Amino acid sequence: MKPEPTRDQICATITHHAARKDASLAALSRMLRHSSSYLSRFIEEGVPERLALRDRAMLAAFFNIDEFELGARPGEPRFIPRPPKRVPLRPRTRY
Repeated sequence: MKPEPTRDQICATITHHAARKDASLAALSRMLRHSSSYLSRFIEEGVPERLALRDRAMLAAFFNIDEFELGARPGEPRFIPRPPKRVPLRPRTRY
């Protein structure tokens, strides 16, 4: 079993894959529905301490990498997005 990646390794992974995809940290932060400074603060200041489950899953899917590289622990639950709710279609009423 591989050892859990360190915070520095997680930060290096994010910056490496962001550069590879030609995506800014601000754009990735907005993709995660956070403020533009979310990922840069995570990398530079260590806030938050760990990426949230949903954020980690979205970044891993975007970068096409395993969540483990972003700090997922073995046996930790994975984020499984729910399908969107179906809204019943109503016939259009004409006036």
